[in-house]
Amino acid sequence: GLWQSALQRWATPGWRWLVVAPALVNIALFGTLSYFAWQWLAQLILNATTQITLTLHSSSGGLLPSDWLANVSDWLMSAAWLLFWIFAGTLYAFSFTALAQLVGAPFYATLAERVVTAERRRQSSQRSWVVFLANTLWRELGKLVYLLGRSVAVVVATSLLALLPVVGVAAPLLLLLWMCWAAALQYLDYAADADGVSFASLRERARQQRLSTLGFGAVALLCAGLPVVNLLLLPLTTASAALYWCRRYNAQ
Repeated sequence: GLWQSALQRWATPGWRWLVVAPALVNIALFGTLSYFAWQWLAQLILNATTQITLTLHSSSGGLLPSDWLANVSDWLMSAAWLLFWIFAGTLYAFSFTALAQLVGAPFYATLAERVVTAERRRQSSQRSWVVFLANTLWRELGKLVYLLGRSVAVVVATSLLALLPVVGVAAPLLLLLWMCWAAALQYLDYAADADGVSFASLRERARQQRLSTLGFGAVALLCAGLPVVNLLLLPLTTASAALYWCRRYNAQ
């Protein structure tokens, strides 16, 4: 099937660096950022709990037992870390995926171009790396602005819809459909760019095959939504999207 063919292309000798390189770059970059963020947050929570404990001690005129203050400090520390994990867990996953997409864009675009070239049995383009990198990052930023702006609008709209009786149960489904649609556009765009098709034209072609595009987007969303593991799945999804573009969209 499509994904088996993509796996074979993904493992082609001479192409594997397009999988390994973005993974190593993302691990090094995100690992470094995570380390400094962790150190900063740990110090921030420690300072905050210490200040609250000192304020309680000062406000009580020293009447509060030191053991009780120590327990309060420990409780505040635990509560702060719990809130951090609840709030930051989802944010961490999304930011990891977003950063992986942005950093890996030149590699994924190169992979998609090679898959499209091999599938169409044509000669690869001879663009300089500087021009290719600039065009890829510019297109990726434009795509990010488009998808991010509409994602915020969809989240707000579905959140308001969820407050309504009866029809509110459709809100999660609508949000999921948008996420699948956005994931499909994200990965199909690499192959569309390789064929010289604009992002606007891609969206028009996707609307003509809405159901099949949503189906592919659902699988792509699943692959992209697994932090760390997605570093290996994103190139596979990119190769699958390139094959899907060639075989289903018949771009010329």
